[in-house]
Amino acid sequence: MLDRLVLEDGRPLTLGQELGRGGEGTVHALPEMPEDVAKLYHPAHFPDAEKQAKLRTMVQVYDDELATYAAWPSHTLHRVAEGPVIGFVMPRMGDRHPIHMLYAPGSRKRLLPDAGWDFLLCAARNTAAAFEAIHSRGHVVGDINPGNILFAADSRVALIDCDSFQIREPGLTHRCKVGVGHFTPPELQGLQAFDAMDRTVAHDHFGLALLLFHLLFGGRHPFTGVPLRSEAGEVLDTDIRAYRYAHAPDAETRGLKAAAGAIPVTLVPEHVQALFLRAFTEEGTHVGRPTAAQWVEVLDGLRGSLRRCDRNGNHAHPAQTGWCPWCAFDSQGLPYFLPHAPRTRRPMLEPFQIHRFWWQVEAVVPAPLPERPDVDRLSATGTPLPKAGRGVLSRLRLPKAEARQRHEARYEAEEAFQEAWREVEQKLSLQAFQACKQRLSTLKQTYLELARLEGQEAMAMLDRVRLREVERLLRRHAVEDAEIPWFSPAKRQRLATAGVTTAADVTREALGRVPDLGGTLVKALLDWRSGIERQIQVDPIRLATGQDRERLRRIADGRRQDLEEELRAGLATLKELEATRARQRPALLEALGRAAARVAQARADVAVLG
Repeated sequence: MLDRLVLEDGRPLTLGQELGRGGEGTVHALPEMPEDVAKLYHPAHFPDAEKQAKLRTMVQVYDDELATYAAWPSHTLHRVAEGPVIGFVMPRMGDRHPIHMLYAPGSRKRLLPDAGWDFLLCAARNTAAAFEAIHSRGHVVGDINPGNILFAADSRVALIDCDSFQIREPGLTHRCKVGVGHFTPPELQGLQAFDAMDRTVAHDHFGLALLLFHLLFGGRHPFTGVPLRSEAGEVLDTDIRAYRYAHAPDAETRGLKAAAGAIPVTLVPEHVQALFLRAFTEEGTHVGRPTAAQWVEVLDGLRGSLRRCDRNGNHAHPAQTGWCPWCAFDSQGLPYFLPHAPRTRRPMLEPFQIHRFWWQVEAVVPAPLPERPDVDRLSATGTPLPKAGRGVLSRLRLPKAEARQRHEARYEAEEAFQEAWREVEQKLSLQAFQACKQRLSTLKQTYLELARLEGQEAMAMLDRVRLREVERLLRRHAVEDAEIPWFSPAKRQRLATAGVTTAADVTREALGRVPDLGGTLVKALLDWRSGIERQIQVDPIRLATGQDRERLRRIADGRRQDLEEELRAGLATLKELEATRARQRPALLEALGRAAARVAQARADVAVLG
């Protein structure tokens, strides 16, 4: 039997299938809200009054941008209306994995075999953007750890366990009471508990820099390496506290240096190296670490400088290196990326979630076209006939003139009512709204088909690469060298004159243009070419160049961006259409009501005539 709960506004909600379970509670599907899930706390972990207030505050400050970057509470859950908070509703994260499975080479190769360093760079940039969304609203993540950051197959990132964040509201700070030592900045190392202090974004900046370092440098922690003295390299938290950044220029004086097989920090340009140095040394503690917004800007710039290796489409690196570092690691038996995997997905910079976008479309509910007023049901009292004057003529003329005037008034009222109703039908029509929504529905379906289309285009590209390589190899075989017994020098010369000089030129169409070859020789030449083709073994994945893949990427990215822009513009049009209807509706209905009342009165006045 499904459990019934209520939201903070009293609306009932059905708790569906359990999707996951953790130390604090369980996560459930919501049949009435399929794009959301519910977190229900275990009875032993029901929120106290302070935590309930924190959750209510988070619900109040919820917005769409937060929902794109984080599993932010959108509603609180209660057993009964106005009862204690026992859980909350949050966006469904979909098919995502903890970010450590992306920066750890082994798990990344299994999950995303075609993800290169450019994909990791994009995920790093999106991680910084997620932190900036939180910081720009005055909140602090606090408990930074790889298990609370999820990535999707398009490199987009989302933060979870948001109820542990430090949340600010006017005059009050709801603290983050937990933390992970390996991601805690030096100045907070050694604290027994976090519930007695306010975190700052500067503390978050240290953990963010750690995550970015993990993503860009093969999953290594920047405070691990080869110890140079006895007290170094034993406890990671201690090395963080002592600022033993293993990739610092003065690493030897700090007592820890990078391991021989580690990706060197010189992979990235000097200005990016300088940001990591400031984040992980005393300078950052004293003068400030790089902010999330600064990381977004720097990493976007780094993306623009990437160069792709011609030998391996998965090898992307900053242009300033001048050579492919990943090929060098391959030669040392340290492959960070799989060789020559086809690129079936592209990283995305800005989070555009088509299902979440469609909620916004569905949220634009048009007011229905009003019903035409039934004038016969309106009550009206007919105006009495005026008294006739003295004399026979006066008594005869008055009813006739009065009847004419009343019938004319009824006709005019009926015409005015019809015109008022036509104006309502025209200006409050749902035709334009429905056409716009149908257009959006078509665009949505096209967007959902993008992955399949991109896969087809990738296969078509590989087919072109294969044909290109086959033709190149066929051109190595000269027709004059073909061992065909009755292939005379004169006929060889005739073929050469016609431009048929290599196996690549031997086609039925080309041979048909050469006079007096004879059917037997034509068949022999075609068989000769086919025999060569059967011996050719081509691996198009390996042979596809960076230019091939880049052209495919530009087409896919451009198509996706165009569709997203069309969808956003369509939603804006849909909202404006309904807003226009809403603005016009009161005046139109008021005018229609007056016209209907006038008809009812005119009919009542005519009825008095008998």
